[in-house]
Amino acid sequence: MNASATPTINTVAPGSNVGVQTGNVHNSTIYVVPPDATPEQKYTIGLRSLEAGAPSKARGLIRDAIDHGLDHTEANFHWVLALLSKRTLRDLTSEEHEQIKRLFAALHTYLEDEWRTALEVVFRLLYSPNDSSGATAAAIKDLHALPPGRREMILRHLDLVLTGAKKDSVWEETRREAEESQCGAQRLDRVWAYFHADPIPARTREPDRAEVFTAHYVYAVACTGLFAGAVGYLGWLVLLNTAPSPILAYLVLLAAGSTAGRQGLEWHYRAKRWQARDRQLRSAGRESQPPEGGFARGVDHSFTHYFGTYLPQGLGREHWLSKTAGIRRLLRDEVVEIYRESRIGVRRVDWLIRFMARDVRQRWQAGTLLEYRDRYSVATSTKIWCLLPAAIAVASATVVIAAAFTVNPLGAVLAAVCALAAGWYTAVWWTHILGEKRREREEREEHDQAQSARKTEHQRWKAKLDATRPNEQEMEAWLTYDKTLLLSQALDLYRLPWQDVIAHTFLQTHAPGCKKARRRGGVWRFSKYSIRLFLVTHDGVRDFSADLNFERAHIDWTERRNFRFDAVSSIEVARESTYSYTLKLTLSNGPTTDVGVANSEGVAPEPEEDPDAFSETNLDAAGFTTTLHILEGIAAEGKAWFNRHTVDTPSQR
Repeated sequence: MNASATPTINTVAPGSNVGVQTGNVHNSTIYVVPPDATPEQKYTIGLRSLEAGAPSKARGLIRDAIDHGLDHTEANFHWVLALLSKRTLRDLTSEEHEQIKRLFAALHTYLEDEWRTALEVVFRLLYSPNDSSGATAAAIKDLHALPPGRREMILRHLDLVLTGAKKDSVWEETRREAEESQCGAQRLDRVWAYFHADPIPARTREPDRAEVFTAHYVYAVACTGLFAGAVGYLGWLVLLNTAPSPILAYLVLLAAGSTAGRQGLEWHYRAKRWQARDRQLRSAGRESQPPEGGFARGVDHSFTHYFGTYLPQGLGREHWLSKTAGIRRLLRDEVVEIYRESRIGVRRVDWLIRFMARDVRQRWQAGTLLEYRDRYSVATSTKIWCLLPAAIAVASATVVIAAAFTVNPLGAVLAAVCALAAGWYTAVWWTHILGEKRREREEREEHDQAQSARKTEHQRWKAKLDATRPNEQEMEAWLTYDKTLLLSQALDLYRLPWQDVIAHTFLQTHAPGCKKARRRGGVWRFSKYSIRLFLVTHDGVRDFSADLNFERAHIDWTERRNFRFDAVSSIEVARESTYSYTLKLTLSNGPTTDVGVANSEGVAPEPEEDPDAFSETNLDAAGFTTTLHILEGIAAEGKAWFNRHTVDTPSQR
């Protein structure tokens, strides 16, 4: 595509400066327009979008609100700012120029208020000569007379419109404000929260249901009935014997047997639970590593990181990781299991992993990390009250069977064998049934306690994020201050006064490896930017590249280039795929320079968002459109570009 052709771009590129699918989309509706939105709602969302750095979205919403009855000076003031924000006058269409002129001509019909005064200042700045004449000085004086908030809005959104003497008159104030406010509002302590993923709600692995079925009850009741019948028959034979000692032995057998049974049940349950918990720790985790880049591998990395960060006092990292290998794998498997189907990034569960790491450290220091061993240890008294009554029961059973044998030898033997076999299976079935019910009840209590603790931690962490996370206006203001200081460095480096700068534009793309986030309906923002600044002067174009660490508010120059107007042979926008665009700048005396606004990481709007609006909003926020128009104009017309698209001054009323 030659410079004379301007592409219509309706989509955004994978991994471009406009965002990527792997970034965080904060679940906010402040930039989402309801289908049945009123003019007031559209205006409010448009105003938010303007202050958040999405003027293309703002100008459409505010214009729609004005056309449907919200035609007052405040709305028109913000619409004009949206129309001019991140654009030069050359970027405006003929229709947009006509709209501004019509508004200027009709301004006297509006209510005379503070918004009309501000709008009049905007018009004076637009249409006064770009020199040191009295008209320019008067316009600048009127600008300084406005309230600080309104003055700051005009300077920010008319940044590319104000050049030459107009810019010179306000530049020192703009630069000073950027220096003073670049790290204001606790930026360095808060920006991280914007890029932090919204924590996913708390979950806890559900306990296994008790493995008890109807058949188990049938077998248990049948065996119990058979056992009771056999023991009862032995008692009947003892009564027929009429001797007092066998009768006493039978009563002792019943008492000792029931005592031994209860204590044996407790002993068996505790020992089984201890062994089961130990087995869990030994067998937790997988022998093979999960695939790189997957959710499970990310959870592995987070567990290693946070357990290696939250160390008990006096223990080294490797020693602690070795000590907690089993419980760490057990918790890791739980997190993978309960969140895998959600198709989320691991960053959304980091809060839970961090909480688990702190909890394990706390329990280790309190000596309760393996508290189940204390809970399920078998007391000596339990063993004694099981073994001693069991021995007494065996001795009593011998006396009972011998006495019954004298009455009915065959019946006594059959009853004894039946009682022994049925008693064994009765113990097996009831031990399983009662043990499973008790296990499920205890695990349910543990689940509820863990879920309550996790919900509390989730609410605490979410509240901290919400309180710390900057809003869109703060993020956009900080980015503007960064670019202002970058511009200041460029001017100082080349000792350029503003009178020599015909036009300037920023093209901001995300740096490799950065974090990405946005609010739903808003623009993508990045923790690290690669920024190119083009300064157009009478002598040619100064092209600067810099890396911006947005979280640290630190700028590093990476490259600077100069080229004459006649050195630009072509500007091309290459469409590499559905979501991929690259701006190619070709110089006659050098190789083609690719200005990356896209790569292969993947980017797309949310399902409920309009792809065309999403693309336009984010490309506009990145400065792509203005950069393209300036470079295309230079490539097509060279130095004659200065005199093209001159804006006619509207007639004074």
